Amino acid sequence: MGDYRLDRTHFDAFKVEKRQSECSYWSQVSIVERLKSAFYLTCASYGINPEQFPKMDKTHFELKKRY
Repeated sequence: MGDYRLDRTHFDAFKVEKRQSECSYWSQVSIVERLKSAFYLTCASYGINPEQFPKMDKTHFELKKRY
């Protein structure tokens, strides 16, 4: 897919009108597309390769029986 790195030095300030158009755009996008975009941004911000997602470390959990 490519190199996913978030440029943390860039900040984009914009007017309220642009913000409203962004909200209207994302409200028309399907839930699946929103989740894909959120996953992409999460991977980019944490430097995770989405094709080789790390496994969860299950050694920190323990099972307890409830009666």
